[in-house]
Amino acid sequence: QKGLKFPPSPRTTRNCRTQLIGMNNRAFMDKKNADIVFKVFNDVFNLRKAQNYLSYEIIKKNREKRTVEVSTSLMHNPDGEPIGFYAVSRDVTDRKRMEEMMIQTEK
Repeated sequence: QKGLKFPPSPRTTRNCRTQLIGMNNRAFMDKKNADIVFKVFNDVFNLRKAQNYLSYEIIKKNREKRTVEVSTSLMHNPDGEPIGFYAVSRDVTDRKRMEEMMIQTEK
């Protein structure tokens, strides 16, 4: 199965760290979000340019959907060759829900 392998935050997915290491991202997101994430990480790799604030939806172990924002950049070895990705993520589900509620109340 194609897809990126990167360990998401155990706190965000509610899986333990050992369960997440090497897990394919398609195991915790739907096809639409997996395709978005693949394209962005592929661009980061090919263009060698960091990506800030990619927003996508993940599915937690208990099947709850959460929205996360991720900033990612390419990691290099001492010879400058790419060896992986460095990513920082945060759960923005509550903020997104509040924004949607505010939009609904303004209508």
